[in-house]
Amino acid sequence: MPPFRLAMVSLDSSHCVEFTRLIQGDAPEGQTVAGLRVTTCCRFQSKFQPEKGQDERQAQLEAWGVALAPSLEDAVRDVDGMIVSLNDPADHWPVFQRVVGFGKPVFLDKPLADTVGNGEAIIRAAEKAGIPFWSSSSVPLLAPMAAARRAVPAPVFAHAFGPLGKAVAGSDIAWYGCHTFESMVAMMGPKAVSVRALEDSTGVTARVVYSDGRGVVELNRGHYAYGGRVADGKTARVFLYNGEPDFSAYLPLMEAMRDFFIFGRTALPPANAMAALRLGQAVEKSLEAGGRETAI
Repeated sequence: MPPFRLAMVSLDSSHCVEFTRLIQGDAPEGQTVAGLRVTTCCRFQSKFQPEKGQDERQAQLEAWGVALAPSLEDAVRDVDGMIVSLNDPADHWPVFQRVVGFGKPVFLDKPLADTVGNGEAIIRAAEKAGIPFWSSSSVPLLAPMAAARRAVPAPVFAHAFGPLGKAVAGSDIAWYGCHTFESMVAMMGPKAVSVRALEDSTGVTARVVYSDGRGVVELNRGHYAYGGRVADGKTARVFLYNGEPDFSAYLPLMEAMRDFFIFGRTALPPANAMAALRLGQAVEKSLEAGGRETAI
């Protein structure tokens, strides 16, 4: 069976290299993803990555057999699907408006969008076009968190922490907080009711209220581990991911992406990314209101 051919849309995120590495690059033994092949790529100007950095990424992809196309249209002409790996969330909706018309499956790298309105527009456009579509962070799929979720499938409390990186442009919370918000949604579900958030020099802490439970989200500056705990009335599980040696943090996502492209399956509900975006925007509104309880 021939591999599923992919176009890598945009070179402004390091993910374009890391995803391709696991498909056809120099991944360690046992960390390759069979059945896919990145055949083309295209690039755009970006606030998040200067041209020199994109030149380096292009050279690496070309060394792995990926051809640079002169335009987006040329990149997607002879492929079966697309990975849209845009670093700037503000570019997601404008670029998605172009790719959705090609009628091919799309994986849109995290976060879904920069705003709830643009995220909803992306979802509607994908549904109207009838194309397979998925967007997800890699973090909820990491083995420690996935094992905790399986052990406690109906929690009443969850705690998730992760880094809060500094965005070149736009919101830090939308750009990097999405990993931790998607982790909370993966544990507690998409129907959070309200949040109350506070910020200090170390980051942002948010209390998340559900109709049947609660959660705490910590976004930490200067600390790059992911972790937390999930609990029901009888059981609690703690999980931590701190950059395991000799293991790609993207491997579970790429394995899930293979199943999405080839079999049409998603490892997490596609609505999770939208729920995480709503949660993040509510956190920002709470911060703007001085920590007031904010409905979602």
